[in-house]
Amino acid sequence: MSLMKKSAQKARAQACCLLPTYSADTFGVCSALFELGGMVVIHDPSGCNSTYTTHDEPRWYDTDSLIFISAMNEYDAILGRDDRLLQNLIDTVRAERPRFLCLIPSQIAYLIATDLQAIARAVERTTGVPSFTLPTNSMHDAERGIYLALEEIARRIPPSSARTGGSRLRVNVLGVTPLDFPLAGTRQSLADFLVQADATLQSCWAMDCTYEELCTAAAADVSLVVSYGGLGAARVLQERFGIPYVIGAPIGPLKAPLADALHEVAHHAARRASSRRSDSDTPTRLSMTTTITTPPNVQQILNTKKYPADKSASSEKEYIWPQALLPLMHAEGSAPNAPATCIIGESIFAASLAAALQAADGRNARLIVPTAHAPQLLPPGTITCPSETALIAMLADTAVLLADPLYQALCPPDLPFLPLPHTACSGRLYEAQQRNLLDDAAFSALLKELRYKAPLQNYGKESP
Repeated sequence: MSLMKKSAQKARAQACCLLPTYSADTFGVCSALFELGGMVVIHDPSGCNSTYTTHDEPRWYDTDSLIFISAMNEYDAILGRDDRLLQNLIDTVRAERPRFLCLIPSQIAYLIATDLQAIARAVERTTGVPSFTLPTNSMHDAERGIYLALEEIARRIPPSSARTGGSRLRVNVLGVTPLDFPLAGTRQSLADFLVQADATLQSCWAMDCTYEELCTAAAADVSLVVSYGGLGAARVLQERFGIPYVIGAPIGPLKAPLADALHEVAHHAARRASSRRSDSDTPTRLSMTTTITTPPNVQQILNTKKYPADKSASSEKEYIWPQALLPLMHAEGSAPNAPATCIIGESIFAASLAAALQAADGRNARLIVPTAHAPQLLPPGTITCPSETALIAMLADTAVLLADPLYQALCPPDLPFLPLPHTACSGRLYEAQQRNLLDDAAFSALLKELRYKAPLQNYGKESP
């Protein structure tokens, strides 16, 4: 085979022919900071702002926010005219008086290495408004942007008054944005879960919340991380204020073990005498395995390209899943070579949904996580960053697929498909079809539909 032919095949394997790319990291920053009263400026010629606001942001038409674009032109890029950007920023900040300024680069600003950190310092020195930048470039997905934005806010919130005793546990919920969770009902479902867990919602990062609410986060007893985007903030809150964290989305049967884990971890933290950073007091880390095997033809395709982890993820050493989820994460739900239930989604949510299906139905699932920035967070065997070619081959060995509706374009005609609209993937196209699986009724409806479309008899088991 000629070198040119091999190169063409490699290019086709990597190309997005049928699927769009996921929402960019710049959009993740905008989504995370949208409601906090700050001003977000994307340093870009044009287009990024309108793409985010009209396609990916469900709050744009009924909620005020300060999302701007710098309108960089050719002369700015070629000649490096940062003075125009600086003056425009100063004038706008003085006019709007935001709580903070977040200045983020897109592709062109990143490529020409615009010193946005220096510009942010100059704006803050001139206006007195806290200003910062984040290392985005629109070449990564939204999860990375959410991670960076919430992590930065966690560094900047003030210390709260000392935590006092009380009958209820105070919980920060981290990583909640409309890019991963339905706008309608999510916060209420989280609040209801915490009430059932004899706890209360201290702050919700960062949907249906205010900056004032986030500033009280230091008074919480424990944090609950429901998506990868909240993990950086959880670590910062732990380092700054000694607030421990638990990972997992409260879906169906997972609510009880998550509630127990929140109380257990908070209890351990309260008993620390010398140092809140001591690893000896944290829960034992999970060693997760899976019985789902990757089909040989798919594995061959995946082995043709290695996808290195993001540098920010390579430093992640500790992930705290509740102990009670361990048997759910590696339970033998079906024969290893049986057609699999397949879930495509955000890392923590997809892993939590798989564990919930295992607990409720004895059904094991193969996880596909296109936005995996922390492979350590996921069970071994999880497929990350697959090409469309790999996905098509994998779906030929799948019993049922749960994914964003756009993935149906890759499915065989007879493959049972359950839509799980994911705004970071399909934008607002399927907003009306979103499922709030944190709600017990919605999860029960999904389970009923799944049992109908893919009965467990297909796995060599009887349906409950």
